[in-house]
Amino acid sequence: MEKLFLHGVQSNIYLTPPAAKGFRPHFDSHDVLVLQVSGRKTWRVWDGQPIPHPTRNTPWDGQTQPMGEPNIVVLEPGDALYIPRGVMHDASTEPGKASLHITLGFLESSWADALRKLLDGEEQQNIALREAVPTWRLTEPDAMQGMLDGLRDRLDSIAGQAQAERLSMILLDTLAHDRQPLPARGLFLVPLAEGAVMRLADGMHHHVAVAADGGAVLRWTSGEIPLGEAEQGWLDALTEGASADTLGEGALDFMQRLQRNGLLEAV
Repeated sequence: MEKLFLHGVQSNIYLTPPAAKGFRPHFDSHDVLVLQVSGRKTWRVWDGQPIPHPTRNTPWDGQTQPMGEPNIVVLEPGDALYIPRGVMHDASTEPGKASLHITLGFLESSWADALRKLLDGEEQQNIALREAVPTWRLTEPDAMQGMLDGLRDRLDSIAGQAQAERLSMILLDTLAHDRQPLPARGLFLVPLAEGAVMRLADGMHHHVAVAADGGAVLRWTSGEIPLGEAEQGWLDALTEGASADTLGEGALDFMQRLQRNGLLEAV
């Protein structure tokens, strides 16, 4: 799911006894997908969002109450229910049988999260962002216009093509570094034969980024490898699966390096 959506995904498993209720009516700060495994569970889902698009930084006092009548959804084994963040809901089981379901939480970044990450890097390169805010002029009649002009100029300075590309790489790097890697290798490496068909490992988040010299670089949780034109072609082929003898001269060394870093698995 993380490879499909390119952001973090968490999973929780809930085993609820018969005639019981879990949380009281509430909303989550992320989208959820409920997958019913066994038993039945009755969900109440209210229309609307008391607080539009809440995030982890949205205050929650525990007192928010749903408005109107709920929609009633009964999940049977094999059913799925999608609940967007901010939508209030609760769930309960029926007498006589327990319920088991899996909840997937989609941890996408908000624009506020993304801008905070971008600004941390932009401060090192953007002189205008490092200039002092003229607080000594806040009592002057035209202070607010000066603040507006300064704010607009600086927002414009981080809204270019280069910043958009940099932010894309920041978000992909965040995904790679926030999730625990699952390298496709054990403690002892089996020598890679030229005819062994291998592919990029499913348990390692990785992406290709533009290098400082204009080339490309393969990046993952704990390192990076420069890519020439040949390596980029080999990497594309290894997405589906390939062997060194079909890729050509030099491919075996490249694949062995990927294998040592846990980036390859057998097809």
